[in-house]
Amino acid sequence: MPKLFYRSQNNLLQLLDLKDERDDASVTDAIVTAQLKDADGQPVGSLITLTYITGSNGDYAGPIPDSPVPGLHGRDTAEISANAGLERKGFWILHLVAKDRNV
Repeated sequence: MPKLFYRSQNNLLQLLDLKDERDDASVTDAIVTAQLKDADGQPVGSLITLTYITGSNGDYAGPIPDSPVPGLHGRDTAEISANAGLERKGFWILHLVAKDRNV
């Protein structure tokens, strides 16, 4: 299911419950980043850093800048990478849908 976010608003990108599949332990020490990409796969804006949410079980979050943001094409993505060393790496592609919020 695509992630809905609103253009020109504060939005949060989250990676929840990051675990090591070998032992099901929560990963709290990963370097997690995301890159927004447009419908053509071209990077949009800077790399987003997701930081560990203290006291959680492997939850990370980072702000999606209000500008620039991907368009309204429905094929935009966030590519999320996690690296906790020792062969503990992950990569996910999250589909994004941007909308304008009517006041």
